[in-house]
Amino acid sequence: MKKSKLEGYGKNTEEWSRLIDLWIFNSRYREVLKRHLLEHETIEQVAENCEISESQVKRIINSGLDTLLKVIDVK
Repeated sequence: MKKSKLEGYGKNTEEWSRLIDLWIFNSRYREVLKRHLLEHETIEQVAENCEISESQVKRIINSGLDTLLKVIDVK
């Protein structure tokens, strides 16, 4: 099984969900991040369900992860 991008940071799913709600201000971005990072949907599934391109999903995920990791002060 593929390792989650969120493993190893000492936070559970509820904590990540709360951080996403607090620090990701765009509702579409929150939905994309939660679907992929917390519900483990593939990039293809997220793109289809949210009706956006796979490249846009990847950009949102990368940007969102950068924001979240800065918030929890990961260097």
